[in-house]
Amino acid sequence: MKTLLIIIFLVSQLHFARGNTFDDPITYLNNISVSSINNSEFFGDTKSAASLQESCKNWELTFNELELILRKSVPMSTEEKASNFYWLPCMITSIAIIDDKEYSITVNAASFIEVETKENEEIIILGCIYKSCRRNFLLESRLLEKD
Repeated sequence: MKTLLIIIFLVSQLHFARGNTFDDPITYLNNISVSSINNSEFFGDTKSAASLQESCKNWELTFNELELILRKSVPMSTEEKASNFYWLPCMITSIAIIDDKEYSITVNAASFIEVETKENEEIIILGCIYKSCRRNFLLESRLLEKD
């Protein structure tokens, strides 16, 4: 996990050194490969949220879509996630190889992702705030920006 944090830090430094801002996607992590994706799962009250449950059941991501989302997402703190993203009881889990290390990925239908090592050492929160991400989620971020 420390390796991934260092990579994210270095990429963000390169990102800003190139004159980009927080609003520009970080697209320099090219060594990402999704090895498995599970079907979406609904974790809510099935009686009071029938339409959301149906939307969740139909929500899916391809390997290419998930890899693109991971490349376009920006790291954020728990506080930033709480103030800028909604939460839905609908998630897709997957496994990805990032720089030759395996990570568990949990994608929430509300435009954010949690990345953690297989050893559950630490969780990195990523958010996709770009319009191009909109079609891949059921609910977009409050920070939706242009691409």
